[in-house]
Amino acid sequence: MTGDPSDRGFAPGLAIKLLADHQPAGNFSALVSLSGQGLNHNFFAHEFSNIVPVVNELGPRITNLIFRRVTKYPTRIDLQNLGIVTQQGQAEAQPQTPTQVFLVPNPDLQFAEGPHDFRTDLASIDLGCQLFSVYALPGEQGSGTMMPTNARQQAQQIGHLETTSAFVTSFYGDSQLFFRHQRFRNQ
Repeated sequence: MTGDPSDRGFAPGLAIKLLADHQPAGNFSALVSLSGQGLNHNFFAHEFSNIVPVVNELGPRITNLIFRRVTKYPTRIDLQNLGIVTQQGQAEAQPQTPTQVFLVPNPDLQFAEGPHDFRTDLASIDLGCQLFSVYALPGEQGSGTMMPTNARQQAQQIGHLETTSAFVTSFYGDSQLFFRHQRFRNQ
């Protein structure tokens, strides 16, 4: 969660860590939007992406102003660190990294929309369950300052994410698992 739902509504996000032998892990995070999804507490109600639209609301505008101190693109997370090495830790000869990914929830994973602890929903998901279909927009299509308005429609499916173990609940602000936010760089 990007904040307390009682303060600003349900604003889910997720972070993914891709491990490689003897190399730093590749990380990226994805959100539904900076403003969340209001009173809908179904974690799988909407798509997630590493690039979210700018929202003209007070909270997101303040967040954008703060993040603009370190990047011109505060609503974008760069993915280039994901394509530079193979899973075995070897340098990738010709890295191909998408500019934008979309995590499209499995439509069979629908939970209650009313206020509740969404972690209970995650704990009920079976092993081997597909969570998301993964779509990507090739790097050259999104390398400028503006993303195509139909980016999601242009994206190609590149895989899916599925469970291989049970979900484990951690504390907010976990002190042992860290995810790095990669600043978006204009090519």
